[in-house]
Amino acid sequence: GKEKEEDDEEDSNDDEEDEEVEEEPGEHEVLCILATKGDSAAKKMVSQKISKIKDLSIRRKFNLSLEEQVIESQSCTGPDKHPGKIYLTTKQICFDCLLPVLTRYNFQIFIASIQDVERGDNNSLVIRTLKNKTYAFPKFSPLEQWIGFIHKQGMAIEAPFVALQDDKQKKTEEMLDQATRKKTEIFAPIDVPSEGGKKKGGSCADDKELDAYITAQENYFKEFPAGEMDPLIAFFVASYKKKSGDLYVSKNHVSFVSRGSFGKKFQIKFQNLKSADMRQLTLTKTILALKISAREEYQFEFKNNVDKACGLISELIKVTNGN
Repeated sequence: GKEKEEDDEEDSNDDEEDEEVEEEPGEHEVLCILATKGDSAAKKMVSQKISKIKDLSIRRKFNLSLEEQVIESQSCTGPDKHPGKIYLTTKQICFDCLLPVLTRYNFQIFIASIQDVERGDNNSLVIRTLKNKTYAFPKFSPLEQWIGFIHKQGMAIEAPFVALQDDKQKKTEEMLDQATRKKTEIFAPIDVPSEGGKKKGGSCADDKELDAYITAQENYFKEFPAGEMDPLIAFFVASYKKKSGDLYVSKNHVSFVSRGSFGKKFQIKFQNLKSADMRQLTLTKTILALKISAREEYQFEFKNNVDKACGLISELIKVTNGN
């Protein structure tokens, strides 16, 4: 009889313990229950707790110091085409590959070691280091915003690349300013003409010349949508591999679009160009050779204005390369 009473007491105690667990769930469980019921304060607290857990995970993974803060984060594709997340901290950029078996693709870039940050091909975020290592994050969004984030943090820690970029930008703007002041047969400023055929800038402009430039600019933006971020400086009529077309010179590129239904178009970055040279083929034909390397170059055939094209492109190569 006593054993039965003891068993009943134990069962009763177990029930009481179970009831206590049910009556007093943990703080996290309470918050989750409230959050699922639509309690905004609970949702906020749960979100904050999850953020702290994630922040702690990133700190451990990349060995971040206590004073180092995570400023921004963004899901993206890494340089090796693997999905992941990029983090901007007060001192570095970290990439965390989302595939656990591929943690070897995780890496860190110290902001102080960055040489350049820019928009690359395929709307990619391109980061180059002082040790000539390049990291390209394809189809990155929001691209311009992140370039701004990195530049801002570079300014905060006085990273060398900020001064280099600012100096490069200043030289480019000076070059563009000089180009817009120069009146040639193949170039006109973007200023809209006012009455009497005079530009708002004050100097006289030929209406046909200006119309031709505006048309070329519209065509350039149509063929290369990112052109609005890469203003057109000049345009020329040229041929590439016996295909006649338009050669556009913009702030960052030399671009070519051939005419016809099976037209060819491409862009060459100024940072990839080594030199621009003229070569006389015949009395009426001259080519402009844009050299990429010792063995690779683009050859464009001109009938007119090859000297102007060569001079302008040569100057922009110097500006881009900091010469």
